[in-house]
Amino acid sequence: MEQSDVFEPVDTFSWEINRSERTRQARWLVPLLELPQGRAWFLERLECPCSPEEAAAGEVFHFCFPLRDVLSADYWGCRGTRTLEDRFITHYNKLFGLPESFGLEDVWHTGPGGVIRHPAAPGRAGWSEPFLQERVSDQELYALARRMRRMLGTEADVLLITDGYVTVVECKFLGNFRRDEYERQLMMGKTLAGRLGKVFHYGLVAQERGDPARVRIDAPCVLWSEIEAKLEEIRS
Repeated sequence: MEQSDVFEPVDTFSWEINRSERTRQARWLVPLLELPQGRAWFLERLECPCSPEEAAAGEVFHFCFPLRDVLSADYWGCRGTRTLEDRFITHYNKLFGLPESFGLEDVWHTGPGGVIRHPAAPGRAGWSEPFLQERVSDQELYALARRMRRMLGTEADVLLITDGYVTVVECKFLGNFRRDEYERQLMMGKTLAGRLGKVFHYGLVAQERGDPARVRIDAPCVLWSEIEAKLEEIRS
């Protein structure tokens, strides 16, 4: 078939030309996971070991920063009481693999007026790289503190929490899976699961199984076409 030499702009924005993973997730995966049977099917396809009943009763969150927000809730719960602040610091230092007394005076209690500094606060209000470089000379501790900051800034496309499991899901449509994103999500998810006293699980949503970037990531995968078909089946 010969290609016309006449330029014809598209009439409108449509699902056929949409390239956004978030738009696709909002259209198909959000409504599927609102349904108990949808949650049970999805976690089974992702090979999560929980029972169908546990999956159906689980909670679902989209586009969230769960580890940051759990820490923030604890931060605001103790802020202003030095004894509680020090217990908070010890708790999170241990969670992130730092010595219990790490940075007590020279990192944590360095906010204006000596108040506790939130690690994930923006810019130099938090644990920015320049801030850590100035105050942490030990390279191993610096790497751990920087790793903590990175985990707190890691988003989950989908987070499912059941009685026994924390499941983090990365969704891609036309974009490629990236190894660095995968590694950050594993670090964040495992730490979050440890904080909540649950087992960590990980999965993917992709356009096709042959994505060369995806096959280098050892995780169960559900296709968008399967999600669309399942939602239509439940609705009918």
